[in-house]
Amino acid sequence: MGSMVGALVGGLQCQFLGRKKSLIIDNIVVFIGLVGLSFSYSFPALLLFRFILGFSVASLFVNVPSYTGEICQPKVRSLTGSFIMFCNSGGMCTMMVIGATVKWRTALLVISAFPVLVILLLIIFVPESPIWLVMNNKVDAAKASLVRLRGNMLVVESELARIQASLKIQKEESLEENNKSCCSGMKEIVDALRDKSFLKPFSILVFLHCIGFEWIGLAFIAYYMVGILIEAEIPFDPYLACAGIALFRFSLMIIFAFAIANRVKRRPMFLTTAIAEVVGLLGIATYFLLKKYDILLSDYPSIKWLPVASIMLVYAGFAMGYGSVPYMLQGEILPPYARAIGSGLLGLLSNCSMFVATKVGPTITTNIGMDGAFYLHSAVAIMTLVFAYFTIPETFNMSLEDIEKIYRTKGDNLLTKPLRSRKTSSASIISFYEMNSPYNK
Repeated sequence: MGSMVGALVGGLQCQFLGRKKSLIIDNIVVFIGLVGLSFSYSFPALLLFRFILGFSVASLFVNVPSYTGEICQPKVRSLTGSFIMFCNSGGMCTMMVIGATVKWRTALLVISAFPVLVILLLIIFVPESPIWLVMNNKVDAAKASLVRLRGNMLVVESELARIQASLKIQKEESLEENNKSCCSGMKEIVDALRDKSFLKPFSILVFLHCIGFEWIGLAFIAYYMVGILIEAEIPFDPYLACAGIALFRFSLMIIFAFAIANRVKRRPMFLTTAIAEVVGLLGIATYFLLKKYDILLSDYPSIKWLPVASIMLVYAGFAMGYGSVPYMLQGEILPPYARAIGSGLLGLLSNCSMFVATKVGPTITTNIGMDGAFYLHSAVAIMTLVFAYFTIPETFNMSLEDIEKIYRTKGDNLLTKPLRSRKTSSASIISFYEMNSPYNK
């Protein structure tokens, strides 16, 4: 419940107060939640501080993609866009290690140092998003921010002019003219949902987050992995297997973030890893079908490793792009005037979907069996793959201004051009976009 509320409020907070201030507030609230939870000695207090933690973390998941997407150059954004899932996986592994070595109250106090260090060592030194500053008529501050981010006045002048021109065009093309520089609550949410330049990319992201993440079994596997492995009767300690799988995913996230994300295009990356998700889910489902009817397991006990291998394949696909690309797109394809609010709505819907998917998971397995549940997840994964093939745009190495043209209601629409006609330097899966931009020099 905290995550559901925090995602929406975080979007409004990010839009009204700015990206940087919002990040500081979120980390302070995380610190309060961790310390408060550590000293909670009653059930209501536990619930209260869990709500606070869910609220603040969901707000961070809204603010971070918006901020990183707006301050980074196209080639840098190819790398930083993957950081949110990289840090998420790293944090989970860190918490597992700390939680396994000390008591849980002590673990919470140790972990509470992280948001304080993040504020003191990082956030207070970074500039505000220049796009947010321009939207709020703070052009001089936006220019100063770009100088800190780019360091080259020619680049700064060029980018500032593009940001201003792009925002002006978007304001003119809105279904309802709004002379205010930023969103102002529920009216702006309604206006955004009526604007096709917002609604089209938002709909794609809603499907990828709410269906492609939660209903292909990722939430079910994450929250019930120990029970799944016990049910599978693997020839190994299921708790150690879970820790090993988490470390495996984090290792792949490191490789992806620093060696692959800034070299591979979005579309082939997502589609390839979506295929890995389908194969892994089918492997889990097939194993439970064989186990259900005692086929081959007695004669070939090594098959009992199939669910572990399949879960590792699912996590490998998630780590190598399936989990990161939607967050990259979240910071790129939403129009800047509604990027924060759109991310907030997206977080609200995604958390609602995760809550339902997690809670009904045991009910589904009770009624149609573990094999039926994972065949159902496989079908949803195939549907997500088909949906992504026809809807995900290629944004690799493109400026935010060029990306915004894809969904504009007037002028050229890049989606109307065949994919292979878009200018690339190679047909290879790791080819770069050729762009006449100072960023690539």
